[in-house]
Amino acid sequence: MILSWTTFVGLIPFVVLRSFAHEWPQVIFDLLLGLLFALNGFYLKGVSHFPWSYPGLVAIFFAVRPNLAALFCALCILFLGTFVYPLMDTFSFTT
Repeated sequence: MILSWTTFVGLIPFVVLRSFAHEWPQVIFDLLLGLLFALNGFYLKGVSHFPWSYPGLVAIFFAVRPNLAALFCALCILFLGTFVYPLMDTFSFTT
């Protein structure tokens, strides 16, 4: 499970850098691979480990510029939030 989330977070800088280099086949491959690992992590451990995605998102600020990292983190939180919200009670989600 940890390997799934580590791989997901580790692929994020490559997606960003390859996007700037306009390497679209690699970007799509990295996004699909990252999504596969993220969904695998949710499947193995459930949504109780969702709050641990936030420290992973903070690590992105060490890999890319702050403005880009903030944009990417906001998009990730929106994506993960819409995926996880129906699976959790409101208190756990907001926590």
